[in-house]
Amino acid sequence: MITVYDSVTRSLTRGDPAAASWVDVVAPTEAEARTVRELGVPSELFTDALDAHELARVEHHPSGARLFVLRAPVSATADAAVVPIGVVTLANGTIVTISATDTTIPEKLAQAHVDPSRAVRFALLLAERVADRFVKTLEAIEHDVTRLEHKLRASLENDEIMALLDHQKRLVVLDVALQTNTLVLERTLDDARLGLTDDDRTLIGDVLVELRQAAVMARTKKALLGETMDALATVVSNNLNVAMKQIAALTLLVAVPALFAGIFGMNVPLPFMSRGWALYGVLGLSALVTTGLALVLRRRRWL
Repeated sequence: MITVYDSVTRSLTRGDPAAASWVDVVAPTEAEARTVRELGVPSELFTDALDAHELARVEHHPSGARLFVLRAPVSATADAAVVPIGVVTLANGTIVTISATDTTIPEKLAQAHVDPSRAVRFALLLAERVADRFVKTLEAIEHDVTRLEHKLRASLENDEIMALLDHQKRLVVLDVALQTNTLVLERTLDDARLGLTDDDRTLIGDVLVELRQAAVMARTKKALLGETMDALATVVSNNLNVAMKQIAALTLLVAVPALFAGIFGMNVPLPFMSRGWALYGVLGLSALVTTGLALVLRRRRWL
């Protein structure tokens, strides 16, 4: 889908890409890809921006075009995937944002009434929105992890444990993306070709602070979740031991009446077999021994 920036409505709408200062491209078709290339976007930069595995970086093309790639969560939810967002700035001043998945970040940037005439400033403002998306995604993960932990306190279910494991993997991905984004912005400070102003450097500093805070959040949550998973493994092992003890105790309690039945049920002469109360005596003795054994097991907390 191709949309262009309308400064009046502060939105991305359908329009003529050739006459626009900012063009947003999301999951383009073959025909849309040709349209974007006709604007002057180099094919290799266009392909790199759509690569799902592309890391954050800045590339200067011989044609005068420039590519900024940042990785960002698709949405501010706990299960959001991380995808690259490319910003291609052309020599004529046109800006083209490219992504294979709709992240809604360009839409929010449009609503902020940004000035597309300053390409570098535009890319930095996009990086600011990306950093904010990371923080919101981490907050959503924290909320979901807390919910799962409360459910696990009641009963250990495989679904909740697997969900925590998914969050642990997701935190690793977020941490790596934050590191690459931070590294790119740090390098832009030393890139003379970008022509950064003092305001640009101040904005980069603010974005770096937010990215580093998000990185600390991700690493802290990842460490805490790792400790939680280790604790859950210990709890599961302990519960298994408790269950095995209870099964062993029940087996002993069942074995006592079976032992008495086996001994006094043999077809051989036995003591008191001619007495009328022999059956009741055997049953009473079996019940007495079973009760005593149950009390002993209870005191040892096997029951």
